[in-house]
Amino acid sequence: MQINFIREVSAYSNALDSLINPIRKHLPESTVSPKNGVKGALNFCWFIRSQGYHPNAFMSHGIGDKNYMIGTKGHANRFDYVFVTGPAFKEKLIRHNTPAEKIFVVGWPKLDPIFNGEYQRTPSDKIRVLYAPTHNAIQAVSSFPAFNEYLDKFPPEIEVLNSPHPARKEDRMPTIQPLVDADVVIADAGSTIYEAWALGKPVIFPDWLVREGVLSRFNGTFEAKCYADNLGYHAKSFEHLLELIPEAIGKGLDYRAIEFAEKMFPAKLRGNSGKTIAEILRRLAN
Repeated sequence: MQINFIREVSAYSNALDSLINPIRKHLPESTVSPKNGVKGALNFCWFIRSQGYHPNAFMSHGIGDKNYMIGTKGHANRFDYVFVTGPAFKEKLIRHNTPAEKIFVVGWPKLDPIFNGEYQRTPSDKIRVLYAPTHNAIQAVSSFPAFNEYLDKFPPEIEVLNSPHPARKEDRMPTIQPLVDADVVIADAGSTIYEAWALGKPVIFPDWLVREGVLSRFNGTFEAKCYADNLGYHAKSFEHLLELIPEAIGKGLDYRAIEFAEKMFPAKLRGNSGKTIAEILRRLAN
């Protein structure tokens, strides 16, 4: 059976390429099509609302939980196969009545090129802080654009790498090279939290802007857990954030963040996600 990846032409197109390409590297016989996919093929899609042919497989376009797979826009149950980044998602889906046998834990293919050395850190004599917020479709959970007023208030020894969500960028490019270059990451409620932790980068959360919003609007999510349990570093103000930067760089990730990252994106799959997905899809298609 043909294996086809659905690449919707949208603000997410480049982000989808960063997920599809590491898989197709190990699955060259696969195809890519827009919208509904190819009749008679095993179609792999990235959005919970996707409508297409069966059999089909689904993986979320981001690691962020956001109750996306069990929310009002759709439920993962309606897909024949569901691919998730880590066991935390598998356990959550099972609790919400998704059969265990249709769930596959596969990691996160976007980061394969980083773990496999295809990106190199660019030299700098400054401390580099990446600001990478989630999109602001739900404003209460995103620090964008409110955080923009602080971007020019960092001291000269700090270089700020400003990387908005791809849907809010002119070039629509996903955050990859800035993630490699960063010494510390400022993130609020999206994929960058877990990507940074998987790469060993400490994360500072801008609590003064989004804590209450995340706890109320994303109740029951892994993002809410980050705030409720104070995983990572949590800034009560911009001044506090500046104090936390050298502390975060010096101390790095504590064991709680490392353990949580393992549940979200296991170390054994880091750098091997594309190959893992390709092997499973080939088996399912046959």
